[in-house]
Amino acid sequence: HAFENLEAEVKDGIVDELINSGPVVFAEVVKDQWGSHCVQHILKHGSEAHRAQTLLHLLDGLLDFATSEQGAESVTQALKEGGEATLDRIVGRMREAANG
Repeated sequence: HAFENLEAEVKDGIVDELINSGPVVFAEVVKDQWGSHCVQHILKHGSEAHRAQTLLHLLDGLLDFATSEQGAESVTQALKEGGEATLDRIVGRMREAANG
């Protein structure tokens, strides 16, 4: 809960760093218990831009994240928060992977 209690400027800096650190760092974070909590917080409470960027990272590593306990929690949160458009994007990404 420490992340939730930070001042907005500090939290935004952490979110920006996470999102802009690239897919390898994002993957490490989203599969970590605390990191997954942060990603879920972004999806639930973040700015539109931060939520969109986070969703793009989740889509890029979807198969890896969906098979990780912590990653799957973030994917589930994206589905809860994103509505039908997010569901369509996730299903589309899964179809791409299934088709090779």
